[in-house]
Amino acid sequence: MKLTKDKIILTEKAKEIFGDVVESAFINKPSYVSTHSFEELYNALKKNEERQKGELLPEDWFPIIVKLINGKSFEIWSSDRGGGVSSILEEEVTQ
Repeated sequence: MKLTKDKIILTEKAKEIFGDVVESAFINKPSYVSTHSFEELYNALKKNEERQKGELLPEDWFPIIVKLINGKSFEIWSSDRGGGVSSILEEEVTQ
């Protein structure tokens, strides 16, 4: 897991679950979220990383985008009403 200016990189974590079909996995920093809040999210995910082997648990309103080597992409999302997995269009994937 790695924090950049505008992403939390989760590629290795996603590969633990899905295998080598994963090209990349990440959480984008929404424009309305402060850098400090995004860093706090990263720190919470990092703290729980060891306990959550083989798990990707999205935080509310921070979907995890997974891009596969075949060009397909999907997001894993959660909210106060539930969660799910949704396919996303290529042009919606920013990396």
